[in-house]
Amino acid sequence: MSGWSSPLVWVRVRAGEPCAQHILNKESFARVVAKEVLFIGERQKASARRADLLEFGVMKAALLVESLTGNTWKAAEKIGSNLEQEGWSITGMSRVGRPDHASIQAADIVLVGTWTHGLFVVGQAPWAANAISNLPAMQGKKAAVFLTYALDAGKSLDKLTHSVGATGAEVIGGLLIKRNHLDMHTEAFADRLVGAIEVAAGG
Repeated sequence: MSGWSSPLVWVRVRAGEPCAQHILNKESFARVVAKEVLFIGERQKASARRADLLEFGVMKAALLVESLTGNTWKAAEKIGSNLEQEGWSITGMSRVGRPDHASIQAADIVLVGTWTHGLFVVGQAPWAANAISNLPAMQGKKAAVFLTYALDAGKSLDKLTHSVGATGAEVIGGLLIKRNHLDMHTEAFADRLVGAIEVAAGG
C-alpha cells in the first residue's frame, strides 16, 4: 500500500465491535500489543499512561479537517477532547482549505481528517485529497489520519495516507471512523495514537 514506509497490519479495534480498522506498521503494532495499549473502555489505565507521557513532555497536536455535513468536524472535536484527557495539548483545529500555519508549526504531530466520497461499491476516495497533498509546513512532521464513512470506504484510507505522506510528513497510523459510531471510534483513534507515541518514545 502506498504512502507507508513498511508493511502494514490491519486489525479490528476489538472482536465483535462494529468495523473500525487501524493501521500500524508491523514492528510498532507488535510492540503496542506487547505493552497492552489501551483499548476501548479501558479508561482505568489512563492515569498511569498519562504520567508516562508527561515524562517526555506534553505532546502537542494540530488538527486539519475537511467536513461536508459536520460529521468529520465533530469527529475531530471528539479526538481533540480525548487527547486532552490524556494530557495532550491541542495547538489548533482548522480546515484543510484554510490551514492554521501557526498551529501546524507548533505541533509535534498533525492529525488530518476528511470524509469518503464516491459510489458505495466503487470509486471511493478521500475528499480534498489533492488539497491535502499540497498542505504546507508538513515536511518532517509526524502525522496520523482519520476518515469518516457511511457504508464502505474502499481503499480511501490508503489514498488519504498517500496524500498526507506526499507533504513530507511521516504517517504513523490511520483509522476509519464510521459515522454512526463516532464516540466509539474516535476514542479508539485517541487510544491507539497515544499508545503509538509511547512506543516511539521508548515508554
